[in-house]
Amino acid sequence: MMDSVLRAELASMEPGSIIELFEIETNGKIHGVDQTFRFSNTYSVSSTVIPVIWAGNSYWPITIEAEGFAYDGKGVLPTPTLRLGNVNGEISAILNEVNAFTPGNDLGMAKFTRIRTLARFLDAANFDDGVNPYGTPNPAATFPPEIYYFDKKELECRDVVEFKLESAFSLVGERGPRRQCLKLCTFVLGSDGCGYNGPNYFDENNNPVASAELSVCSQTLTGCRLRHGEGNELPYGGFPGIGNYNA
Repeated sequence: MMDSVLRAELASMEPGSIIELFEIETNGKIHGVDQTFRFSNTYSVSSTVIPVIWAGNSYWPITIEAEGFAYDGKGVLPTPTLRLGNVNGEISAILNEVNAFTPGNDLGMAKFTRIRTLARFLDAANFDDGVNPYGTPNPAATFPPEIYYFDKKELECRDVVEFKLESAFSLVGERGPRRQCLKLCTFVLGSDGCGYNGPNYFDENNNPVASAELSVCSQTLTGCRLRHGEGNELPYGGFPGIGNYNA
């Protein structure tokens, strides 16, 4: 629910400026590293402090365009589009960091959080004299955080990287028997969780390749079936090392 202090401020005649903050959290099991990247499309609230500081965390300025968060009231969950400025290659650098673990140099299943608050509630550290001139810092005074997960990368170029997001309620967090349902398998090909050491080799798009060196698992149910074969499901309805994943 919305914080009562924030609710009262919005009801006033002159509510403060709304500040948008964004967090991207990678998952070690999927992307190889647990890390949080924090951004803001507000470049500064003071003359000397560059990042926006919220709840003690620094949100670094970057050009961000996010749309499609609104619910239409027809039962269809939002699938927002996120565009991140890439002029200095910051986003491409993040993608390259997880490239070895995520097919297609993507951020698939990374967690995305949109936080909105008011300037009057920002940390005092944002301001030159250590005092928020607009009001009293309050890290609890936010709109309800909006949580989504990266679905796929739509575009990457020198200027911008565009992603499609999916709702946190569409699949992630739902639990079937014995394990959580995720869009991608979290096990490494041939590891103890996967257990595959056979002669069938496929690339990240499930196309046959000639050697183990070229083999890359697509982390999908189709990729698992190609290697383990039909009918090798474990008792809980999945394949070795995998739950119920996208085909």
